[in-house]
Amino acid sequence: TLLWAGSHRDPLLAYERTGSKKEGLKTQRRCDLGNRKFSQRALAVSHGKNSDSQRRPTQIMKESDLYQPLKTYLEAQGYEVKGEVQNCDVLAVRGNERPIVVELKLTLNLQVILQSVERLALTPNVYIGVPRKTRIVTKERKRINKMLRRLGVGLILIDTEHNTNCVEVALDPIPYKPRESNVRKQRLLGEFAKRVGDPNAGGSEKRKGIMTAYRQRAIFVAEFLQTAGPTKASDVAEALDLSEARTILYRNHHGWYERVEKGVYELSPRGKTELPQWQKHGENKDG
Repeated sequence: TLLWAGSHRDPLLAYERTGSKKEGLKTQRRCDLGNRKFSQRALAVSHGKNSDSQRRPTQIMKESDLYQPLKTYLEAQGYEVKGEVQNCDVLAVRGNERPIVVELKLTLNLQVILQSVERLALTPNVYIGVPRKTRIVTKERKRINKMLRRLGVGLILIDTEHNTNCVEVALDPIPYKPRESNVRKQRLLGEFAKRVGDPNAGGSEKRKGIMTAYRQRAIFVAEFLQTAGPTKASDVAEALDLSEARTILYRNHHGWYERVEKGVYELSPRGKTELPQWQKHGENKDG
């Protein structure tokens, strides 16, 4: 009898070749077991399980790994540096100057920010020290600097992989004096004054859209066209006593209107679909 291991997985085919169903099933099980062991060995080799590099344990960085590079950097500037002094990760002192406090963390999170703010009661020279390749710092560097500047906290980036230039003072702590933007303030108060009632709950999902003063006026125009049908833009503005009606129809920001002819508009299919949804949204407004 001739059987090819692993070439046929149908026990009935093995039975035809051996002349015995029982013999064929046993042979099939042996073939399957051999193929499974071979596949497992091949998978282990392809994944490198037998290589030395896979057997080496991965070194996990600790907060204490940031200490020595930072200490060396500060000592080079004439500071005497000690670790873990009265709950401060790093304390650096130079003559009669105000001391420097550095809180070390492997990532920039709320905990280290709160700790740093507390340390401001001890000295105005408070820094947060994190690894240079911290993901959130790399991704949100500008916004993080803005936040820390407002808090009066500095930022130090530490590279433990290189012996030279391994410490970067990304931000020094200085008293923050915010500059008020009159343009943005007027825009904010203008939106508040023009908005009718209070149609949005604070913290609402903005992806679904919020009811702005502009959208409220666009709804007024859409409701008029829904009732009156195709109408000249000037007539809409006069009927609603809304001088912005012409601009709203022309820009068609929400896609609710269609131009029938020059200066004449009607409600678009999209407007007919979306208008009832926003009318329902506006029913919760106060006043």
